[in-house]
Amino acid sequence: MAEIYSDLPSPHISPDHTTSSLIYNVLSGADIYGMRSKLYPYQSRSVAAMIQKETQPVDIPDPLFISIMGIDGNEFFLQPATMEILQERPMVQQNRGGVLCEELGERDAWSS
Repeated sequence: MAEIYSDLPSPHISPDHTTSSLIYNVLSGADIYGMRSKLYPYQSRSVAAMIQKETQPVDIPDPLFISIMGIDGNEFFLQPATMEILQERPMVQQNRGGVLCEELGERDAWSS
């Protein structure tokens, strides 16, 4: 199974000068405090992406607005529930948190 999951794309991590040492440690395969399992590389990328999402939230285009084309060829953004139409797509802060559902590594346990 690990071979199958290793071929699936993991979330993209964009390390930069603000990236925490914890993210670098996870990506490098270092031990994670309190965890007895050894993560596979795809799991490390997913965990690092979750940590990045928690610690470095970014603004993203509001997913409630869809792109529509006006009769003049200009792009507008429609919020279908309210029928609001805007010339620029609004930005919202990315939600923190999430659910990470992947198989554990070599040992299936967290230390207590």
